[in-house]
Amino acid sequence: MIITAIAPRMAGRIAGLAVALAVVWGGLPASASQFTVANVPIKAEAKNAAAAKDIAIAKGQRVAFARLVKRLTRPADAANLPELDKAEFDTLISGFSLSDERPSPRVYRAKLTVRFIARNVSQYFAAYDVPMVESTSTPILVIPVWLTSGGAEIGQGTPWHNAWKGMDLENALVPILLPVGDGTDLPVGPKELLQANSADLAILKDRYNVSGVVVAVARPGQGNAVSAGMKGEIPAGLVAYDNTYPGADGQQQALTKAAGDLIARIEDRWKNETVSLGAGTGEPVNISVPFSGLNEWILIRKNLAAVPGVTNMDIKAMTARGAHVVLTYNGDVRQLAGALAQRNLELTDRGSYWELRPY
Repeated sequence: MIITAIAPRMAGRIAGLAVALAVVWGGLPASASQFTVANVPIKAEAKNAAAAKDIAIAKGQRVAFARLVKRLTRPADAANLPELDKAEFDTLISGFSLSDERPSPRVYRAKLTVRFIARNVSQYFAAYDVPMVESTSTPILVIPVWLTSGGAEIGQGTPWHNAWKGMDLENALVPILLPVGDGTDLPVGPKELLQANSADLAILKDRYNVSGVVVAVARPGQGNAVSAGMKGEIPAGLVAYDNTYPGADGQQQALTKAAGDLIARIEDRWKNETVSLGAGTGEPVNISVPFSGLNEWILIRKNLAAVPGVTNMDIKAMTARGAHVVLTYNGDVRQLAGALAQRNLELTDRGSYWELRPY
């Protein structure tokens, strides 16, 4: 979509500002975090420990990439992606790290974190016309509530909290924070949390300075099965879901599966609002950017640099109090506005032009 509205006329450029722009503006990188997949359990057996480690890492990298594809794309679109051979696959990886290593003479176990190259992954998706998410949300607070016959338990130490703690929360499309301690510092009690009404969630949102709050409740079921659900709000809107998870491999595994499922549904809610076409498909958007002075302009540029999906910025004109810029974004204007909002920038339709201001 091409927005042809013309910004208010701005004549001339200011040399001092132009120099400052060259210093502040270093390109528009996509978020590195969303292209990192952490805490992938790996295990392999071979004739010796070194061979087992190599096999485990190679398999784990493929598992990590499958998780990345699931994170960034919709299932129907991901089906269009072909399998990559080793040489092609290796071009997508920036590096990896290992933790919790447990080697033995023939078996290797560890947790793997893989960092993928954003540009190469985006180009791979674009080559097969697979839309992807390039914008991450601001963090939300998730409060795991473990509900048993003895009452509601909140905070570290419960099996439900431990299940969430083991997830890749930092690199999610919607980064997740968990309460620290035993939950006694929460301004809302367990009974109020179970109701998850908007007034109480607003208190928590302000207290923890997050963009949304979700209450996730789990309770033991028959055998090792668990029932789990969530209710709350994220930047993309309201979320609510309940399900039962079988416990064939034990209660903790059921809780881990439940936490992973709820995170995936939170990400899907965000994904449906922000998914965009891959690299090279963006269209230019003409925008007026008023500012009070050099310092505010530098701050705006810094925030713009953190917006994934913006692939180019062209300064058409500038004065001491504003600029006319053209942004190229991999998506439509609605998606661009959402991505900018995550960086405290408000894009407003002024009728004859678009205007960008900091919140």
